[in-house]
Amino acid sequence: MILTSCRGPAAIRHAGVTRLTECLANRKARSASSLAEAVVTAAERQHTSILGEKSIAKLVHSLAE
Repeated sequence: MILTSCRGPAAIRHAGVTRLTECLANRKARSASSLAEAVVTAAERQHTSILGEKSIAKLVHSLAE
């Protein structure tokens, strides 16, 4: 669910807890609020970027749909 709306840690950080919670709740995710908080916290801790990360994120997004 998260991969279809956010493409990687930067997009998750940009969306934030509120938007991510709304997205998850709209898709009937269980414990949407706590899941969104955990995902955003993990994304905020990730500062390392790898070469080709954006391309890989696009590929994962298309496969997740």
